[in-house]
Amino acid sequence: MPDDPLSRAFKIRDAGAAAAFSDPLRRRVVLLLAGRERSLSELASTTGWELKRLHYHVATLAKLGLVVVSGRRARAGRAVKLYRAVADAFFIPVDLVDGSPGAAMAKELRDALARIADPAREGVLYYLSKEGKFRMQPIGNGGPKQLPTAECWRVLRLSTTEASRLAAEMDACLKAAAERSRGATRNYLVHFAFAPRLMP
Repeated sequence: MPDDPLSRAFKIRDAGAAAAFSDPLRRRVVLLLAGRERSLSELASTTGWELKRLHYHVATLAKLGLVVVSGRRARAGRAVKLYRAVADAFFIPVDLVDGSPGAAMAKELRDALARIADPAREGVLYYLSKEGKFRMQPIGNGGPKQLPTAECWRVLRLSTTEASRLAAEMDACLKAAAERSRGATRNYLVHFAFAPRLMP
């Protein structure tokens, strides 16, 4: 029988709890605790976030009823608390959804691209390639070395089958990048997206 996460989802009824899923950090903490228990130090190791920051957010998620202390692990001195999400799936009714699910992360990504790219940007070059395709390319001013960023846009004609294939390829690309970067110390926000155009 196929898995049906909606049938077992914890239904969010509180606006504060719903808002936690609009915050990228809090959403990730809840999902990292879904289906398994972890200590704060294990969360810190997985995310690269500092313990003090995680403690604050986990305590807030506990007050919102999304996370519970599920056990304790013995150690010398005080036992270590283990946390777990109250469910492994969550449903937020549309009247509690604050914008689109990715709106906060999209804003964070736009802000990061603007902050990093602007000092090194002289302008944007728009041109037709040798193949007759329209291109746009940011042109740097040769200033100090910037952290690597990327922003690629394409208009593609796709069949439904090709769109499904592209979605699978995008997912595989992200999984491969995550696998290769285990142990890396800098967090990058990555967003691949496509949708039918609203204009002809």
